[in-house]
Amino acid sequence: MTSYLSTQEVADRLGVSVFTIRRYIRTGKLRAVKLDGLYRLSHDDVKEFLQTREIYLGPVPTGSGPHSPPAPDPAGPGS
Repeated sequence: MTSYLSTQEVADRLGVSVFTIRRYIRTGKLRAVKLDGLYRLSHDDVKEFLQTREIYLGPVPTGSGPHSPPAPDPAGPGS
């Protein structure tokens, strides 16, 4: 049988408020079941929610930003 978490447990784990979790549920962003007036969320649904919002920034390029040291002079020093 699937185990379920309360909105408070999910909020604590994600570092957001219970109101945010409830808003995600109401807007359909996060799946839940309602038992006796209280929302319950499965571990799998929370995991899927997070995976669909995962971002990949990729490696940070080196030597091309505004704070990078200047490129060496191809003609050599002192030219």
